[in-house]
Amino acid sequence: ETTGKWGDPVAMGKVAGKVSSARAVDINGDGKLCLFIASDGGDKLFQFKDGKSEDITAARKLTAKSQSVVWADFNFDGKLDLLSFDGKGLSLHTQQADGTFASSPLDAGDALKGGCTELVIAPNTKEGRQVIIVTAAGPLSLIISKDSKAVAKPLIEGEFPGKDLGAADKCFVADLDGDAVADMLQVFAGGSLFYKGKADGLFAVPVKSQIVAGKGRAAVCMGDYDGDGLLDVFTTAEDGNKMWQNLGGGKFAESLNWCGELTYISKPGGIYTAMCDINNDGRQGILITYDNMSPQIFFNRGFRSFGHSHTFELVDVKLASGVEVSAGQQTACIADFKGNGLQDTVLVLKDGSVCYLPYESAKEGVVAVTIALPPNSPNEPVLVTVKNAKRSFGAFNVTAAQPAFVGLPAAGAITVTWTLPGQKPQSKEVEAMDTPVRFVIGEGK
Repeated sequence: ETTGKWGDPVAMGKVAGKVSSARAVDINGDGKLCLFIASDGGDKLFQFKDGKSEDITAARKLTAKSQSVVWADFNFDGKLDLLSFDGKGLSLHTQQADGTFASSPLDAGDALKGGCTELVIAPNTKEGRQVIIVTAAGPLSLIISKDSKAVAKPLIEGEFPGKDLGAADKCFVADLDGDAVADMLQVFAGGSLFYKGKADGLFAVPVKSQIVAGKGRAAVCMGDYDGDGLLDVFTTAEDGNKMWQNLGGGKFAESLNWCGELTYISKPGGIYTAMCDINNDGRQGILITYDNMSPQIFFNRGFRSFGHSHTFELVDVKLASGVEVSAGQQTACIADFKGNGLQDTVLVLKDGSVCYLPYESAKEGVVAVTIALPPNSPNEPVLVTVKNAKRSFGAFNVTAAQPAFVGLPAAGAITVTWTLPGQKPQSKEVEAMDTPVRFVIGEGK
């Protein structure tokens, strides 16, 4: 059931070049999400105020032109910074006291001579902040010290076991087996590798996993779609879509045939996908975007059975310029940009136009809780589970840059549980009200 609709589409501007990602980032650490778009023609940064967006790229002096990025507090000053790969090398854009960014090259030696397909935040080591650099020859561990010195080395020694698995797709760092230590999952066209995490921020030698991304261009996302406290994986590719149920212990089972309307209404060939909760019922749904048709949103009825959300169809939506959403997208982002407890959607269309679709709800008293980590948290990502007296709302992967959004069907007490490496499980009862609530792990609020 949905109780709202998309508002009129808003043109936010245009992004030059090839766009690699769009994401909601809590740049200011105050719970007010900004939109960051990575593009090799010049990154863009937008803030939202009073329901309107503003391009603050120039005002914040952000000059990156990114193919791959990761946000984290690299110098441990309590502010998020940007690490960018532009196709040639790395640059670190550190956030200053006034919110502007200062750029400097980051020398990683010849580690990136073969290029980079993705940057992923990983648990700290004793030497500093760790980022996984995904390359065709295998992942690298990049350690950045507090004084911005970088050292890169292979994540594992010896021959890379993924060389026969086809094209590399998404790489995730998250606690996938529920032992409070972040693992790594690297997905390829023809298979995947599961790297079990160690308490010191390092990873064990990987073992092959059951997940495959599929043929051609593909997209992958994580979510706890059955609410059992373990993160599942959804893949969309040119040869079809698949739902990979997390069985624990780094093992997964394909289960799309038990996923309701997602099984037969979703289309192959998705180019971006993300977990979402468009109806604020505490069950994690799925957004899929395409390069030749309108996006699709599926809400979760429970137990990983999905319904197609016809209310949020975008078949006839176009911008004032005449550009149609159905002509295809480069990427998308779904998040609560207005801070009102409802998830809006931003689409980057094929011509670079940025289309903002605000969520308009017919329901009064929207209930939602955002769960965040402070920017200088030494432990990220963190697996967080949420429940109330009646049921579980599942697990969420939380980083300092990207908090978890938990929509709830009604106000009342929820229990948030997390475990930091080397510590006992911690729980906090949070009172969800009919206005959005923000809970920051480690700050008790």
